[in-house]
Amino acid sequence: MGRARGVKRGIVTRSFYAVMAAMGAAAAQPAFAQATIQSAPGRTDNEIFGPFLGTNIPFQVDRGRNQGVLDRDRPELVPIGLPVRGFTLFPTLTTGIGVSDNIDGATFDRRSSAFFAIDPNVRVTSNWSRHSLSLNAGGAFRLFSARAARDEDNLFANLDGRYDIAEQTNIVGSLRVRRAYEAQFSGTFPANSTRPIQYLATTALVRGQYQTGRLRLTGAVDYNSFQFRNTSDLAGNPIDQSFRERYVYRLATRAEYAVNADAAAFVQASGARTDYLSRIAAFGDNRDGNTFEFLAGATFDLTALIRAQAGIGYVRRSFDSARFGTINGLSYDVRLEYFFTPLTTITATANRSVQDSIVQSSSGFFSNSFRLRVDHELLRNALLFAQGNFQINEFQGLARTDELLDLSGGGRYLLGRNISLGASFSYLDRGSQGAAIGQVFDEYRGVFSVTLQY
Repeated sequence: MGRARGVKRGIVTRSFYAVMAAMGAAAAQPAFAQATIQSAPGRTDNEIFGPFLGTNIPFQVDRGRNQGVLDRDRPELVPIGLPVRGFTLFPTLTTGIGVSDNIDGATFDRRSSAFFAIDPNVRVTSNWSRHSLSLNAGGAFRLFSARAARDEDNLFANLDGRYDIAEQTNIVGSLRVRRAYEAQFSGTFPANSTRPIQYLATTALVRGQYQTGRLRLTGAVDYNSFQFRNTSDLAGNPIDQSFRERYVYRLATRAEYAVNADAAAFVQASGARTDYLSRIAAFGDNRDGNTFEFLAGATFDLTALIRAQAGIGYVRRSFDSARFGTINGLSYDVRLEYFFTPLTTITATANRSVQDSIVQSSSGFFSNSFRLRVDHELLRNALLFAQGNFQINEFQGLARTDELLDLSGGGRYLLGRNISLGASFSYLDRGSQGAAIGQVFDEYRGVFSVTLQY
């Protein structure tokens, strides 16, 4: 009965190693602190809730008030860094130890294992009065005591620059490369693989912003490349992943108009072209095609305690091959922050988008993601969090629905500018229903980490 009902729900993209790295990060680094659930090093917050691609136009909603726990300045805990001419170098090293009770993602015959983590990172930022340039590079290495085949060697490098034309008018360029592993809790993970799948992702982006008065116009174009390594099942049989390799070209534009000091309306349109490198052997064709999405909405401060951004619209994915039917329907992206007290921030998000399917006979799936997170400042140097993530993946042209759940909590304690401690515990539960059922399993994970930084 358990298998027929799907029995398990599980989580999307929440790996233990990212929790460790982020838990040990200094609270004075809000961008890194927000990424406590990222699934691979070098990924942005937007990518956390999608397998690979996030929006290439980030929102800017800071109106000088409603500051969250993770955004608050703590100057006495900020790493000083090493000055190098017009730049500052910030080296960081996170080490940790953890345990998993199901390292193979098995429905039965679970195997537990301890694991060790080493996460080196170097960030270099410019100190210029205008323009900016930064380089962030590092890795995340995992060693499992029970199964060496599960070891991972993640690497990433990000180069970002900004050219300032006027106060609110600029051009941004970015080049990002990462070698990482697709977790078994990802919505795009194949049903019969027993280990994370290594992939190489490359992104090049150019974005421009122009602001005059109350109007802000933003446009972006980017190129993305994904290459996958083949994997194997428990019996050692190879699982081909070449049919997933692809290039994605995207173009997006957004117009925002400030209605008043507390609210702005926006419209956004984006288009993408996906070209696969090889054909699906069983069909003789592939899922080359185009994606169009339109969103309209607003960003606003409801009160002195609530900040929101919400967009709703339409997404359409069409394919060159007649074998795959068009996917179209409602899309939305909502984020609500409630500043319950100056020491507690509650964040809720909801997102619906179209993703590429790992199942060869399916054109893709609608991903419906929901998150609720609470951050609390117990002490100025002691931060706690608890969060729940739930995702429903509805496959098109296939009798299959996956449900992914992640419940986690933990905290970090900053001993000063140069050292911090982190700990977390999570329950990950993956379920699948339908004739073409996917992986079904759950897992408990615990981790403790130490971060050294300068």
